[in-house]
Amino acid sequence: LFYFSTLELRTILIIKEVRKMEANMTVKEVSKITGKGELFIRYAIKNGSFPGAYSINENGHAGFFIPKLAFYKFFGYSDKDAKKLIIFEEQGISFEEAQKMVLLEQDQEVSNSL
Repeated sequence: LFYFSTLELRTILIIKEVRKMEANMTVKEVSKITGKGELFIRYAIKNGSFPGAYSINENGHAGFFIPKLAFYKFFGYSDKDAKKLIIFEEQGISFEEAQKMVLLEQDQEVSNSL
């Protein structure tokens, strides 16, 4: 049997809620998209140089949280376009295809404004 303090239980519940609320990316996904190694990504999160991402030490195991919205905004997408990327991916569209669709929409918006 494991016994947890009230603080530990609260922390565990908060972590579970955060995981449900945010569309998170895995370290592996971020590594693939950025071309950086997984250790590089983990280190960047731990030392705070990856905006919006964070790690939580849970029972001796580090959990890494990389919210998709923060990730896309860090790479220069507007809030609106970052949300579109997330919606496209939730529909099963690959990141590469979703990115093309967002860029195409941007081009159409520019053309319509001319």
